[in-house]
Amino acid sequence: MENEVFTPLLKKFTRSPLVTWVRTFGPLAEENGTSLEEYMTLVDGVFLNEVMLQISHVVGGRETLEQSRCSHLLRRWGNNVQTL
Repeated sequence: MENEVFTPLLKKFTRSPLVTWVRTFGPLAEENGTSLEEYMTLVDGVFLNEVMLQISHVVGGRETLEQSRCSHLLRRWGNNVQTL
């Protein structure tokens, strides 16, 4: 029963746009790897860490717009907490 539900969901996930984009950084499994092997590679986190390092390298250490927004929101949140 689990495989009847899990396997189609796993295949759908590994074919999603985000996973497809992550694959542009390298293979998630051996040439004939299964969806489960690809999923396990993502869950392990090592591959995703390598992707993040590549992205960080492209940015060149500069603060991205998203990081800037997060920093701003955290500062505002901190100020609000202090005033309580």
